[in-house]
Amino acid sequence: MAHYSEESRVNKMSHKFLFFAFLAGVISFLGDLAGVLAIISAIFYLQDVLKFKIDDKAD
Repeated sequence: MAHYSEESRVNKMSHKFLFFAFLAGVISFLGDLAGVLAIISAIFYLQDVLKFKIDDKAD
């Protein structure tokens, strides 16, 4: 995340969701919540990847 902190195309929420998913996964009875947060994080991450590909084609 530090590498992309100045990049405007990167959605920082994906990193936050993944971090909270890790914290929830450590506690056993919050495992379902951790899975949902990890999936949400992956969706945000894939949206960022698509932004990079679209912006690279425009250049």
